[in-house]
Amino acid sequence: MTPAPSVKLVIDGRHFGGIEAHLCQLFIRLKQQGVPCQLVLLSAYSESSFKTQLKLQKIPFTELSGSSLSKLRQLAVLSHQGVLHSHGYKANLMTRLACRLSGTQPVTTFHAGEPGQGRLAWYNRLDKGSARFSLNVAVSRAIANQVPGPCPVIRNFVSLSPAEPRSVSPTLRVGFIGRYCRDKGFDRFCRLSRQLPQYQWHSFGQGPLSVNIDASTLSDHGHVHNIGRHLANLDLVIMPSRFEGLPLAALEAMAAQLPIIAYNVGDLAQLVDHQVGALIDAGDQPAMIDAIHQFARLSPRQRNQLGQQARARVERDWHGNDTLARYLSLYRQAAQSMPAARPAFFDRWLKG
Repeated sequence: MTPAPSVKLVIDGRHFGGIEAHLCQLFIRLKQQGVPCQLVLLSAYSESSFKTQLKLQKIPFTELSGSSLSKLRQLAVLSHQGVLHSHGYKANLMTRLACRLSGTQPVTTFHAGEPGQGRLAWYNRLDKGSARFSLNVAVSRAIANQVPGPCPVIRNFVSLSPAEPRSVSPTLRVGFIGRYCRDKGFDRFCRLSRQLPQYQWHSFGQGPLSVNIDASTLSDHGHVHNIGRHLANLDLVIMPSRFEGLPLAALEAMAAQLPIIAYNVGDLAQLVDHQVGALIDAGDQPAMIDAIHQFARLSPRQRNQLGQQARARVERDWHGNDTLARYLSLYRQAAQSMPAARPAFFDRWLKG
């Protein structure tokens, strides 16, 4: 088989969330397979939770600098050193334009299914409208259906490690993991914490809806660097999302032997059912409350059984071997389209 080409994983990199966690997992798996890999951040942010996470995991990265035109040139040069694989609309747009100028073909992963509002909605439309200039994959069927042209689904995955020892509490401990935004339903989670104060409520993440937090009913832990250790202090994870792909947070929770109660959005139905928690009709808050009460009435043995079944499902179906194989196939396809020589105008353009 043809050796895998060098790969450059490109992302904006300001915050740490599901996309960034996916990139960390992908980088590590590529390195384990002996694939030359580099993580490229579009901007040199002075404060970045993603950079902090990369340093903790000892993952090297490169930051682009200068004007947008300078960054475009840097990406164009990198595109002749390996296949560019972009994540997130900012990285997707910049990478496609750089590759068009350099005569190469990038790979794009579509992670987000929410339409957004205002300027974000415009960028999302532009991102999908320019998808014909890249080899595309999506993390869920719903997202793939929004992308014009071929866009196969490649699963998210987690690299499994031994689950942390679980603590015990007489009071049900309910958690939220992810970005504090409307699409993830963080406002709904905050409302649940006020409606059901008899339980302990914990949130892990960051985002604009942090203003909704009522400290009297919800303990906010912000962005944490070792989520596994914190998951061991929960009994249940809630996913009240309005829009989803296939959330990595759900896989992380299940790998930590945590049951999940989620709204049926995106591809969550592939992960969640009565054997690992409960799947609720999208937006049905009374049913969500009822499911939480039912879980609270379960015995410790019943809760443990749900958690063990969640872990077993991830071990069986979401280990990432098939995902990695399909990515390597895409990288080889993109590399085969790389021209033997750079376009005649390219070096002149680089010099300005």
